Amino acid sequence: MDVVFVFLDSGTQNLYQLRQWIQPLQRLSKIHSVGVLYTSTFADEELWGTGLQAFRVDGQEGIASFLTDQKPKVLLYPNQNAKNFFTLRYPRGLHVWVSHGESDKAYMFQNTLKRYDFYFAAGQAAVDRVARNIQNYNLDRIKLIGRPQIKDVLPVPSNFSKAEGRVKSVLYAPTWEGVTRATRYSSIDTHGVELVEKLISLGYQVVYRPHPLSGSRDENVAAADASIRTLLKAKNDDKTSKIKHYVDNSTFGWQLNELDLMITDVSAVAYDWLVTGKPLLITKPNDSKALVADVAMFTSLNPLDANSLQELDEHIAAATKLAATKSGELQKLRELHYGKPKSDEDSAFFAAIEQMLESHSKHIASAQLGEPGLFASRGSKLRFLRYVNFLLRSVAKVLGVWVPTKVSVPGKADSTVIFTHFSDPFNGVSVRAAAKELFAWGVQSSASQVTLATNQISTYLYCRMFFAIKRLTTDARISLRAIPTTTAGDCEILLKRFSPERVFYLKHHPMNLMMLRSNGTTHALYAPDSDPLFEPGHSVVMYDEIYSRSKVVVTLVDTIIEVSRPRVIALSNSRSSGARIDLA
Repeated sequence: MDVVFVFLDSGTQNLYQLRQWIQPLQRLSKIHSVGVLYTSTFADEELWGTGLQAFRVDGQEGIASFLTDQKPKVLLYPNQNAKNFFTLRYPRGLHVWVSHGESDKAYMFQNTLKRYDFYFAAGQAAVDRVARNIQNYNLDRIKLIGRPQIKDVLPVPSNFSKAEGRVKSVLYAPTWEGVTRATRYSSIDTHGVELVEKLISLGYQVVYRPHPLSGSRDENVAAADASIRTLLKAKNDDKTSKIKHYVDNSTFGWQLNELDLMITDVSAVAYDWLVTGKPLLITKPNDSKALVADVAMFTSLNPLDANSLQELDEHIAAATKLAATKSGELQKLRELHYGKPKSDEDSAFFAAIEQMLESHSKHIASAQLGEPGLFASRGSKLRFLRYVNFLLRSVAKVLGVWVPTKVSVPGKADSTVIFTHFSDPFNGVSVRAAAKELFAWGVQSSASQVTLATNQISTYLYCRMFFAIKRLTTDARISLRAIPTTTAGDCEILLKRFSPERVFYLKHHPMNLMMLRSNGTTHALYAPDSDPLFEPGHSVVMYDEIYSRSKVVVTLVDTIIEVSRPRVIALSNSRSSGARIDLA
């Protein structure tokens, strides 16, 4: 198979990410063999009748079987799902992140972009974003493809009736409230009700399209959303009104052609709207902690403040005038994010695929590579041990031992390196190897203290015991700072307080993604060959550096295409010596 689209999400929440790539993939399938690899039964309906080859699999076994049988040359990923780890282990293909829309949200410039050999980005804004934020990233890995979805044809919902005559239709498409204050972009509870009332009073047809998660975490947002829906229903029930407003939960895309103006928040749909050249207003978040990037999208357009809604008609007039200026800010933004309009918006995407297939033929097709196999997370199933793990963690929390948020700020001399061991519970054989490596590193570097972040209480307790015994049985006086780190949020706190130069990963595990999100530090896999459960795979591409004693690891890294290949640093064969050897 030439190209496979990898969608490993469960449930329905992210199906929109699959939907927006179906038509470009259909057009690509006229030139190359194209398939979709997925795990969710909810995706069946999306793929039915598309003509695309569809492969629904269950778990690692199904993924490994698909890869072994189909041997795809290029794998496309629309998101940063942790499960991508299992397909990223596949060495016989080139792995490409294609995203699910252009925006300046954090996921567009997380360090985890390094998990993929290449990044198919929309335009120059994406290149600038990565260069500004991601350390040690080779920009040659970015290929510009514009926005092939511009060619998509999406039907207008049968229950939508556009207002007749000169009545303008406004798409109000607010985002949800986010998980933290930093992503608190939603305008539903700060602008929403007054904004919709004002639009109606000005004679506009309102198409209200909130993010599906709106109100799921904030009662105020949920209440405001309900008020807006009630208001629109009341206006529609008013027989004296000729304008029928619309609450939209359809697939996004048809709105670009049908509607006249968009009002939205800091959200990806604002970028999609750019290609229309029509008037655009972006709301200003009310929360002072909301992070709004200092980028052209938000500095070129006058934000709509909640306190200025009485002058909404003036804001709309200014946005309309700006859109009418063909060489104005909107056109510049369009070219910055998507490039200049093309006669065929598929051309750059198809060209990038051809380049990947050519690279595959040149660098991978003839290489001697093993099959991906399965990821042995702990060697055996937990069974009843899962209850032991839960009990240990609960007791430790009560005693105040397992409290992730309590992270003391280290002295400057101790803050240059953090070790991690993320794993499944009771990953004993790996933990023993990691503890030895951790202690040996402390001896070699003459450190007085070693810092370890782990997500498992069993690892935490074993390593503390190991260091305590070493202090009694050897001359080394190295203390261990073991820090509970169970979520990505814990990792963010840890990195913010320590500001390490390097993070050393003692185990190659999908949970490493929690820490790998962080920009501004060097991420290194440390002595993976010492872990009896280490399984070589292409997914080691996610690290900047790999420290190893094994020629097997060097051979593995050499199979990765050069533009995305991590740097290998040789460790001494003796853990008691700080000397390094040449593995080449």
